[in-house]
Amino acid sequence: MESDKVPLTMAGAVPLYEQYESLTPTFPVARVVSRLLSSVPVEYLRGLQSIVLTDSTRASAKKLRVSGRTIREKHCLAFYHVATPKRSAWIELFVDNIVAEWPSWAIRLSLLRDVVLAKTLFHEIGHHIEASVRGRRPDDAERYAEIWVKKLSRGYFRKRYWYLIPLILPLSYAWTRIRRSSYNKEPSPTPTHSDVLFSDPRSTQRTK
Repeated sequence: MESDKVPLTMAGAVPLYEQYESLTPTFPVARVVSRLLSSVPVEYLRGLQSIVLTDSTRASAKKLRVSGRTIREKHCLAFYHVATPKRSAWIELFVDNIVAEWPSWAIRLSLLRDVVLAKTLFHEIGHHIEASVRGRRPDDAERYAEIWVKKLSRGYFRKRYWYLIPLILPLSYAWTRIRRSSYNKEPSPTPTHSDVLFSDPRSTQRTK
């Protein structure tokens, strides 16, 4: 799905493309992604050709095995496409799936927009760091990607929202309630600081 069109914007050295087929975003997705990327050290983005913001209409219905679960491609949140001899690595974000789990009012808030997109974007960048920058493909790649989510998110949110640090625990608890209410599940116990960003098997890497 890589594009030869002129990129919408440049996030550092990484061009961003918006290629929506059925989605009309209700907020400036590219601007948020660009802002998040600006917090990532340049060396971690080396070899990343582009980031494509799209919707699940462009994905297929075939099934994938991710973290021991079977998931249809069109239900995934994102893919990291590893580099091949014919092309560089690139990231694909399915924006409609990413925001679908959130109530419409939540993504009107700048902080929550950042939270919503940071989780998936930083997960895919974590795959890139491991595969392209560090040159390794661990069997538990998803776990390593989640480690990078926490590292990259910590740097971004502490710098941009430093004034909210005393509120991080109650905010994370509120976030937990919002997320779980969308699934009609019983609320879980109060989360710890490390629970602010959840692991989601629908964010993954592809080898083709």
